[in-house]
Formats: sequence, structure tokens, C-alpha cells
Amino acid sequence: MKVEPVSGSYAHIGVGHDFSPAADWSSYDFLTFWLYAREATGKIIRVRLITTIGTDYYDYEFTQDWAGWRRVVLPLRKPTATYGSPTLSSIVRMLIYMLNVDGDDVWWLDRGGVDVGNTCLLYTSPSPRDLSTSRMPSSA
Repeated sequence: MKVEPVSGSYAHIGVGHDFSPAADWSSYDFLTFWLYAREATGKIIRVRLITTIGTDYYDYEFTQDWAGWRRVVLPLRKPTATYGSPTLSSIVRMLIYMLNVDGDDVWWLDRGGVDVGNTCLLYTSPSPRDLSTSRMPSSA
């Protein structure tokens, strides 16, 4: 999914999804998705998981400091901030948005989901989608 401003000045842009019935993510450990950026902007991307509209939610933030595809993995039990009394057992809305955007900020989202596990691999560069570059260490 491509996300971009159309024209004018914006405080932030993003996408959202409403869950009906509410999603229960209490048995999951990570929220993960792929994000593509044309260039490293150094801007903040926020993921907000809302349990009660306007009062109870989790925020997860990271800096978009890369160009190309990157798998983003957010630990559900370690939000950047918590507001009110949210619970992972009743997610009613999810928002993913960039703060302080301008007209050149464009990014793509792909293959999102929740996952379980004690450890998590976070692919950086090169992307697993880049078949022309080996991700295996070279042998001596």
C-alpha cells in the first residue's frame, strides 16, 4: 500500500484499520510489517494501537532512517508510551503514520501481522526481497 501526501502542508500522514469485533493480540509478542522508503528521512513513524477511542492506547515509535525495504518488528509488550489503561486483548483501531511530513515523504507498507516468539530476527539491509545480494556471511 502506497502512502503519500497529495498537496498542501500536513502535520502527519498515515493509514488506519478498524477492527470489528475488537482484535485480541494478548497471546502475541510482536507486530511486524515491511516498510519501503525512497530515502532516509530521519522522521518519526508512530504505530498506535487503540483499545478505547480517545482515551486508551499504546504508541510505538521508530525513526525512518533507511532507504529501501526494511522489516519493522515492534515488541507488543514494550510500547514507547501508554495512555490510559489499554489492553492487548481488545484492539479496536490501529494507525500507522509519519509525523511532520512534507510533500516528498512517500512510503509503502506490505505484509503486516502479529507473531509469537522468544527471539525475533530484524532484517536490516540487504532486504530479503533483494535476491541479487547474498545475506549469508562470506567464508574465509
